[in-house]
Amino acid sequence: MRLFVGYIILCLSCCFNSKSQDSIKFTKKFETHQNNIPLNIIRSKDCFFVLRYNKDLHDFTIEKRAEGDGHQIHFTFLKLDDVCSHLFDYENLDYSLLEKENKLFFIFEKITNSQKTIYQKIIDSTGYAGKFTTLCTLEWDKNIQDVNFLMKPTVDNKLLIIASIIYLNGIVKKSAVLFDLINETPVWIKKLPNENFGIRSGCFVTDEHNDLWHICTKFIEIKDTSAGEIYVRDLLLLYHIPADAIEATGVILKVPKDLSPHDAVILPYKNGIIFFSNLYKTVKENNSELINGYFYAEYIVNDTSIYSKLIPYDEATTKKLTFYDGNDYNDPGYKPFSFTDNFIDGRNLIVILERKQYDFFKDILTVKFDMDAGKIKWMHVLPRKIFFFPSRTQYKSIGCYSASYLNNTLNIYFLDHPSNLKKNIATTSYSKSEKLMILNDGVISKIKIADNGISKSLFFSRPDYRLISLKNNPVKKESRLMFYFNYGSWEKFGVE
Repeated sequence: MRLFVGYIILCLSCCFNSKSQDSIKFTKKFETHQNNIPLNIIRSKDCFFVLRYNKDLHDFTIEKRAEGDGHQIHFTFLKLDDVCSHLFDYENLDYSLLEKENKLFFIFEKITNSQKTIYQKIIDSTGYAGKFTTLCTLEWDKNIQDVNFLMKPTVDNKLLIIASIIYLNGIVKKSAVLFDLINETPVWIKKLPNENFGIRSGCFVTDEHNDLWHICTKFIEIKDTSAGEIYVRDLLLLYHIPADAIEATGVILKVPKDLSPHDAVILPYKNGIIFFSNLYKTVKENNSELINGYFYAEYIVNDTSIYSKLIPYDEATTKKLTFYDGNDYNDPGYKPFSFTDNFIDGRNLIVILERKQYDFFKDILTVKFDMDAGKIKWMHVLPRKIFFFPSRTQYKSIGCYSASYLNNTLNIYFLDHPSNLKKNIATTSYSKSEKLMILNDGVISKIKIADNGISKSLFFSRPDYRLISLKNNPVKKESRLMFYFNYGSWEKFGVE
């Protein structure tokens, strides 16, 4: 009898899994090797590109494949050893892969004992790869503590690079370079104001006119007999440097001083800029202190604030983020989120934030914001609970999520423990979710969020193939994702 019941459960499970995967259109299956590791997929018109790290060849490769059956159209070696040491571990390479005008742009950072350099290689529509081009170089000397780059793709086939030199005395010198990737030439180079303990800058972005915008935070020093010298935020400014100008103009944002930002983004919108931030504040309630979470939005046009809105976490979000997570505080505002993706749908801004800590992949926070009215339409917390040791798996990105925005619906996919499918996504918190530690024990969950609510379902689970989460480049609105499936020495691809 026990065997008979088990047989029924197995059959029902197979039927359910098959139904949940009817929407996936698969390619043919192809033979592969465990040392030929896929890292990134870019979906284009009628084709897609797969970036791999081939450990046996010690090189990155790019495959162009047809979307229908997945057959390989062309294959390209990037020949990284031409500029890097053959001893370098390319699993730790900091890179970006972009597609512009039927060309691929592979951009990466090379580090030596004396300098850091950003290189670019262009791959044309036939798969031919040109020579490596140097975009930017920073050098160390005895007075420098560190140097680093921030690379950010922008509109109109350009790349924004923020170069920072950090000196031992705390001074930070920054420069901004906007590169035209097609012509391999800088559009402009701008020297930014020096920074120190009392001033920091971030959230760099360019608009359609190639103007540079960024946030500057100014601090004031307070002497405390118990804590020594501490710095607290005094001003938060939005700086604007036109493409043809050197000097910046600044607007003081109206963020209350008792709020501390976790992270923020600035986005060009119509004729102005939207500043959107995730913050926290300590408040006193019933003779105790609570750390509450907030969102802050400000819309600025021609150096004038059109609106400024401080929006607290709603009741459901506050409840789902109130738990102890390895520290002495269970307050929702104490849990820091970082902005990772956004979609713009007319007047609506859809943002995705996530919480990570080392090899722990935690909650995802999603928000839909009306940029004209300055109102949040909905916010949802998605409990994700993944922990794994990267050294024990060839796939380093299995904790990452993928997202698409189709038909006014946000879709998010991530690896999940099977038992979490039985729990109500609207009320279940991270602390009540089952932790996943082994890839083969997991399934892929799909979260659908629309104006009329949120739902969670099984997206993929089969005994023969595994869906491997890869790095997906930011997906445009109304564009579908390409997924990677592996079973030992066989692989295939699929689009929903």
